[in-house]
Amino acid sequence: MRLTGSSFQISKVVSNDDLGKVFSFVATAESLLPVLTTVLISQIFNAFLNIYPGMPYIILAVCLFLPFVVFTWMTCLPP
Repeated sequence: MRLTGSSFQISKVVSNDDLGKVFSFVATAESLLPVLTTVLISQIFNAFLNIYPGMPYIILAVCLFLPFVVFTWMTCLPP
């Protein structure tokens, strides 16, 4: 599920010639990431089950920090 605001911000940052390439990459990533992250988080959970069961949530929080920084940067760009 793509957020309209993020598509709007991406279209303002990327040149018109590369817009189709970027949106196709975003659509591909949106399709693949749920499958890949489910497998990855399951493996992390199983590895840390006896040590620290909350580790997948900490790793996800760290991984979500980068998109937060990118979207904050894109929001602060001049129009």
